[in-house]
Amino acid sequence: MEQVLQELIEFVKSASPLVWETLYRQVYVEALGVFLWVIGLVVAIVTLIRLAKWSKQQEDEDTDWEGFDITLYVASALIGVFAFGLLISVVKYIANPNYYAIKLILENINGG
Repeated sequence: MEQVLQELIEFVKSASPLVWETLYRQVYVEALGVFLWVIGLVVAIVTLIRLAKWSKQQEDEDTDWEGFDITLYVASALIGVFAFGLLISVVKYIANPNYYAIKLILENINGG
C-alpha cells in the first residue's frame, strides 16, 4: 500500500507540480485552522475557569449560584480534552504532510 501511495505522489508531482505544491500547502493551512481552534478553546477554558471562580465567590454571598462552579469546571475539563485531541491532529498534519495531501486527493476523487 505504501508503494502505491508513493507512486501516486510521484505521479502527481511529475504530472502537475503546481497541484502537488498547492495540496501540500493546503495541509499546513488545515493544520493552522485546527491550531486556531485549539487557541479558541483554550481561551474558552480560561474564561470558564475565571467564571467558575467568580461564581464560587458569589455562592458565598448568594445561594442561587450553588453548584454552578462545578458545572463550569467540568465543562472546561471536557473542552480541554477536545482541545488536546485537536492539538494531536495539528501534530499529525505537520508530521506527515504527504499523507494528508494524498488524503485530500482521494477525498476529492471519491466525492468528499
